[in-house]
Amino acid sequence: MENPDGDRQKAKNSIIFSLMTGISRLLGLGRDILKAYAFGTGIYAVAFDIAFRLPNMLRNLVAEGALSHSFIPVYDRYRKLGDGEARTAAGVVFFLTLGFLSLLSFFIMVTMDLWLPFLISNPSTELTGITVSLGQLLFPYLVFISLSSIFMGILYSQNKFAGPSFGSALMNIVILVFFGLYMFLSPDKKNQIFVFSIITLLSSVVNLAFQIYLVKKSHALPDFGMVLHPGKIWDHPVRGEMWLMVLPAIFGAAVQEISQLIDIFLAMAVHDKVPGGVSALSYSHRLIQLPIGIFGVAVATASLTQLSSLFNRGEKEGFHSAMVSSINMILYLLLPATIGMFFLSDEIVEVVFQRGSFNVSSTAITGIAVRYYAVGIAAYSLQKLFMSAYFAMRRPSVPARITFFVLVANVGLSLLFLPHLYHGGLALGSSLSAILGVGVYFFLGVFYGSFVPRRKDLKVWIKIFSVNGVLGISIVFMLYLLHSYSAFQKILIIIPASITAYIAISMVFRMEEFMALYAMIRKKLTRKK
Repeated sequence: MENPDGDRQKAKNSIIFSLMTGISRLLGLGRDILKAYAFGTGIYAVAFDIAFRLPNMLRNLVAEGALSHSFIPVYDRYRKLGDGEARTAAGVVFFLTLGFLSLLSFFIMVTMDLWLPFLISNPSTELTGITVSLGQLLFPYLVFISLSSIFMGILYSQNKFAGPSFGSALMNIVILVFFGLYMFLSPDKKNQIFVFSIITLLSSVVNLAFQIYLVKKSHALPDFGMVLHPGKIWDHPVRGEMWLMVLPAIFGAAVQEISQLIDIFLAMAVHDKVPGGVSALSYSHRLIQLPIGIFGVAVATASLTQLSSLFNRGEKEGFHSAMVSSINMILYLLLPATIGMFFLSDEIVEVVFQRGSFNVSSTAITGIAVRYYAVGIAAYSLQKLFMSAYFAMRRPSVPARITFFVLVANVGLSLLFLPHLYHGGLALGSSLSAILGVGVYFFLGVFYGSFVPRRKDLKVWIKIFSVNGVLGISIVFMLYLLHSYSAFQKILIIIPASITAYIAISMVFRMEEFMALYAMIRKKLTRKK
């Protein structure tokens, strides 16, 4: 059974989440532009990228992986039992998370100088020493950002997306303002990278305080008084419920994050051929995360609440319709980004990053990584959507197993391409393994009957791919005509022309996704008048 109200609510949530995430991603890009200006792809940039990857890796595992996917369905169930039950359950999750992550962070910080040099596998003692110091300084970031995700989950459960989504933007504003000021006060690069790290850590504290303030305003603050009763925290049933949901999620997320550690190790293995490979991967990852964060993550996050509700009510047809509309929207919005970033990778990197310490060589190696990462933009987003769907169905073990398969495929493909494409081979391996992962999700959906595409769905997908094929041909043709133009001139002409062409083609073919977005925007504008 169709659920128009649910679809409208999901669309509204997606737009709000997209807008706020878009602001955050643009500010994050601004932060990386500032970092590129200060450090380029040199030793300090490489040291920070390795050091920050460690807490950020566990942040993706805990905050954006296990906690975000597991907490919302569990918390939503306790909300139905009453506000008091929900506040107590949230308090239990808060204190368990705080205790576990504090102990984990302390252990990793005191032992980092023993195991991190093996990961770097580089003879430069200066690089190793700076990386260890930065890693120990940055690791508490994991605790603050993970606790923030609990408060964000509370707000998401109340269908409040704008406020919590602004938290990431706020973090980037703190970094841009305070490091931007300091950078021009002190020219010493070593001092600058340590100050950049300190400000990054402080931004996570600001975000946590902001999320607590929003939850307090919504009158849903967790029961912090439970800290006086440790026995109640340990004995509360939410601990067992979260554990059953979190364990497979942690496994799945851990497998994915191990893949990133392997990428660092392999990138350092070709450090003599591509010295700035690690930073090139980091900068390129920021660029491809811009469309993924604005559209893909937004659709997947906003879909989780709706999919959970439909599954709990036993509305199989509504569940299928919600999945199909989300898949269609991701393909419609992200395939153009894939094509644009693939063909315009060098031009985009030059316009965005090439200034200060980020030179022509930095542009060349980063452009290669962007091109190969771009291949998997839609696949990364579809994986997040399918993961949300299986968590909504309370089958978290399925994404965990598929993520393990993706890791094995990623390592195998990376090793295959590394001798020929160097760091670009790591990006291409990541993209192709993500595409394989989406294929497995589709196969299992059909095999188990949880998601079986209909003929009309296949027709829509063929239409979307055909329209994007026309778009790709037009971009290649424009690049041929503008081959003597500067990178900035190409971007200034091709991107607006491509967007206009895509809209025109969508109107001619009467693409449902475009018509839905157009109707929604028109309705908003009419309402304002």
